[in-house]
Formats: sequence, structure tokens, C-alpha cells
Amino acid sequence: NTELYFSDSTINNICGTINIYESLDFELLKKTLNIIIEKNDIFHTNFSIKNGIAFQSFDNKVNGEIKIIELESSDNLSKLEQEIMLHKFDILNNDLFSVCIFKYPDLTGGVIFNIHHIISDSWTLGLIAKQIVSTYNSLANNTDLTEETYSYVDYINAEKKYVESPKFEKDKTFWDEYLKKLPDPITIPKKIGKNNNLISSTAKRLTFELNTDFVSNLDAFCREEKISIFNFFMAMYSIYVGRINNSNDFIIGTPILNRVNQAQKNTMGMFINTIPVRINYKDTDEFSNFINNLSVSFTSIFRHQKYSYQYILEDLRKSNSKIPNLYNVLLSYQITKVSTDYDMKYSTNWNFNGNIGNDFDIHLFDLNDTGKINIAYDYNSSKYTDKDISCIHDRILYMISQVLENPTIYIKDISITPTEELNEILELSENNDACYPSNSTVVDL
Repeated sequence: NTELYFSDSTINNICGTINIYESLDFELLKKTLNIIIEKNDIFHTNFSIKNGIAFQSFDNKVNGEIKIIELESSDNLSKLEQEIMLHKFDILNNDLFSVCIFKYPDLTGGVIFNIHHIISDSWTLGLIAKQIVSTYNSLANNTDLTEETYSYVDYINAEKKYVESPKFEKDKTFWDEYLKKLPDPITIPKKIGKNNNLISSTAKRLTFELNTDFVSNLDAFCREEKISIFNFFMAMYSIYVGRINNSNDFIIGTPILNRVNQAQKNTMGMFINTIPVRINYKDTDEFSNFINNLSVSFTSIFRHQKYSYQYILEDLRKSNSKIPNLYNVLLSYQITKVSTDYDMKYSTNWNFNGNIGNDFDIHLFDLNDTGKINIAYDYNSSKYTDKDISCIHDRILYMISQVLENPTIYIKDISITPTEELNEILELSENNDACYPSNSTVVDL
């Protein structure tokens, strides 16, 4: 449905790069990729529509070939990534992935994978990187390929059993109660400009890095408060979104891994589910109390996370068919580096596809276990500017600094305007006297 709604866009492309910092045998690397494609059934997935109903099937045929492209240096990599990432998949007639090997003059290089979201999530990219490293090393050292392969069909069968189980009904009851009397949808206010009413998925990404010292202080704070880093950021962004919308009851979306056991964590495919998180607080709450209540709420939500967001919407639309979506702002936390038994130097990179289904997505991630956190803001470029995003990020950091200094600060006392921005606002209000008829009222004027 997303594909149809945003036709001719690449909104469903998930593109990742693995950079390998060692001399490679590129024919062996190609053989590695062919083995991975052969043994993981998501790469053999087909979709068809018969009488308006979608069907999924698996086929042994794979049409695409793996190209080896020579690059002069890493400076040329981003251009190649853009070209691959902007490939539009024909969801009903062709392979739903493409793969390319890139090679540098010093014989280092890597792989770019572009996969349609209907058969993959970002966790899968981490599994692909892990299998590339392990399979390549096994071939290079002439050792047996002992890594077990898991089938996505097992997950499909597990989902069928879940839908027919009492657990499904319990989860449905929970979400019916949790979303009773829906709050009004909110978003981050957009800039004033033309074309703001156009339906567009075109987006940009701005990424900021939080250094290791900042993350270390934040981690220490979260340990002291017995909360997760994700819950901390959810609290901070929630307070910000609530403040600028003058609302204390609203919903923010967040994607969850939705892999409930070790086998599923090692299975390539589309597992991810999005859950609507209802934020509710009072301005007179202390921050520490608010975030602890939020943590308790998440514990309850995660017990019912298997219930699909699609089912939640369908249930709500039975009483109100006009509900388009429950949230316009999404916050995700992704740590997708998967450890291997091999000491191969590599890193991964997630390439933004230039499209977004919401107004505003915020991604917190550390893909390579660096101890740093990156915050990527994906935003609808018809509604926001780069300056808007930079201002939002500066405000969030300023809010965080206040909370780290005083965990019991009241929510109402957390200022969202950094000193520099506040001074700019105050300067605008000075020396701007204008003559006007003093015998006229404001309404008349």
C-alpha cells in the first residue's frame, strides 16, 4: 500500500554498505555473496496480486548478477551508493534486491546491498554483514561453513499460529484499552511556505554525532536512574514535542525489533513492527518520575508488541474510518552491529533513501559499536529546512544538559530555548519601534 501511495519513489529501499579494510579476493567475495543469496530464502521472495489479493511465494530463480565496480578512491563511493539506492524495484516482476561489489586500487573494497523493505529490515543488513565476514573467511581458509541458516517461512508459520491464539486476543484487548479516547495527532510545526499541502515523501537527512564523553555521562545518568538510553531520549523528545504543541497527551511512533527468540534474531527478513507510544504527563511532574513512569509503560507495551500496527489501525478504523495514522513523529534506536568469530576489520553504513512516510523521523544509532551515538533527523523537505533541524537538535541538547544537572527538575522548568537562540529572539524585539496612528485600536490597524 505504501508502494502504491508513494508511486515512483524509493521510500521502501533499505540500502547498506559494508566497507572491508583488508586486501580481498574479489572472485571469492562474489562467490560468498552467491552462497548467501542461495541459502537465505528472502532473496527468493516473489509477490503477485490475484483478484485484488496479494500473495507471497518463494522461487529458486534469482535474475540479478553481481557486478564488481572499480573505484579510484573512497571519495567515489557515495556517488555509487546514490545510484544504487535510487533504483526503483518492480515489486511484482523482478528481484527485490540488488548487490554490488566495489574495489579500490589497493585491493580493499566492500559490498553495497539494496533491498526492498517488504522482504527486509535494518537488522537484516547486520546479518548480511555477519554472513559476508564468516562465509568469506571460511572459503578463504578452506574450512566448513558451519553457520546455521534459518528460514523466513518458519516466522510466517509462527505468525499464523499467533493470530489464531488466545495471546492474540489478549494483545488486541490491551491495545483497545490503551488507545481508548485517542488524543489529537500532533507533529513538529512546519515552516511557513508554499506547497506545504502537497502530498510528498521527498525528504532529507541531517546527522549529528554525540561524542564518547557526552554518551559516557548520559550512560552513567541512565545507570543511576535505572533506565535505558532509549527511554531517556524518548522522554526528552516527548517533552519537546509536547511543549511546542502545548499538549500533554499525544502519540509518538517507535519501531521494535519484533524478533522474540534467538532463531528469529538470526533470520533474514522483514520482522519489524511499529508501536504507537502514548505520552501522558503533567507539567508539574519531576523529570525523574516522568521517565520512570515511561519505563514502566514500555514494559507493559513490550508484552503486547507482537500485535501488528496494521491490526491496531484496522481495529480503530472500524469506529472511525477517517483515522489516517496515529503519529507523525517517529523515534527509533538501532544498534545493528553483529559480532563474528573472525577478526576482520570492517564497518557498516546505512544509506538514506531520500523519502519518508511521516513528517519527521528521528533515528539514534551506533552501527559499528564505537561508543558514540549518531542522531539522524529524516524530515519532509517540503515542510522543514536544514536550519529548522539544527535548531531542534540544539534545543534537545540544551534540554538534556538541564536534566543531567538536575534529574528532579520539574518538566515545566525545563527550558527549550538555548541562550544563543534566546538572545537572537530578544534582539529582534529591540529597536523595532514603528510609527502608527495612536488613536486607532489594534483591531482597526
